[in-house]
Amino acid sequence: MAIWKTCSQQEFTMKVLKEAIKNLSNKKQPGLDKIFPQFIKNLGSKARDTLLLVCNKFWTSKISLPIERTKAMIILILKPDKPKEEMESYRPIALTSNLEKDFKRIILTRLKWFLESQNLLVEGQVGFRNNMSTSNSLMRFVQVMKQGFNQKQSTLAVFMEFKGAYDMVWRSKLMGKLKMYRVRGNMQRWFGRFLAKRWVKVQWEEAESKYKQ
Repeated sequence: MAIWKTCSQQEFTMKVLKEAIKNLSNKKQPGLDKIFPQFIKNLGSKARDTLLLVCNKFWTSKISLPIERTKAMIILILKPDKPKEEMESYRPIALTSNLEKDFKRIILTRLKWFLESQNLLVEGQVGFRNNMSTSNSLMRFVQVMKQGFNQKQSTLAVFMEFKGAYDMVWRSKLMGKLKMYRVRGNMQRWFGRFLAKRWVKVQWEEAESKYKQ
């Protein structure tokens, strides 16, 4: 119970905020609010206190995020040596608020801590976990293959690639997953608000689309 209350109810500290700001890359472009990472990193003590107050206000209340924080501009970057007349040749990059990135980093750090401390993730999941990467899966596969070879056995492997996986996430199913993992309270409400109200528009050269939810 204590672990869950810490995850869902406890307000964020200045130490956590400073760590999130420290990890914000200077290479990140601003969203529609035009706030660059360097601006956030050079905030004074009073401004940081205000930022922390705002973060905790959104965290503990049912207030929706400002509309500028829920909008994203998608720009299309041509992949190297790809024909520019084909849509598959472009990599979409979403420009979002750096303030929002900081807030998301704070929340995701706490969520990952909760999932790890409760051993809720399967052993085979290596993506988006500290000190783990696809190299772990590769080493495991090589080890199994070598063992099979030494025992004169065959190894069958199936590789799958999901195209546009992030763009096709089933949001209601994702919220159901969070509930299954006992994600409740402030965290559940925040994810619900975050996923429900997202707006995007696409920019290509001088042309822009309208916003779409």
